[in-house]
Amino acid sequence: MTEPNPSLLCRHCGLCCNGILFSWLDVSKQEQSALSTIAFETYPTEKGQSRFDLPCQGQQMGTCTLYDLRPQKCNDYHCTLHKRHIRGLVPLDEALQIVDQTKDLVYALLLDAGKTIRKELQSINVNIHLFKLIDD
Repeated sequence: MTEPNPSLLCRHCGLCCNGILFSWLDVSKQEQSALSTIAFETYPTEKGQSRFDLPCQGQQMGTCTLYDLRPQKCNDYHCTLHKRHIRGLVPLDEALQIVDQTKDLVYALLLDAGKTIRKELQSINVNIHLFKLIDD
């Protein structure tokens, strides 16, 4: 059995960063300041904190490009698979396979949802090209 590698597992997964599980993340003023040095966009909340929307701007091709600079809340979050991997209950190769299968299911659901939305729009005679005209 291989040694646990939670860093690799997190970088490979990214489901907590891509907007599937969470829609935004609050960051401290210090974190916001550090993120602004790399042109990471945040916005103020009603409580005077800063926030950014997910998917995270640091996620590229499904992996975190800011792993060493990630906010504390990102560092503190551990999904069930991550916890089980750290305790040695799920080997890395199996954990990576579970992540890949989960991503495949998520993307299939999103694709199917997109088809469903398109059919519903067509059923009420909404021409999708109209949205392009509105955006221009």
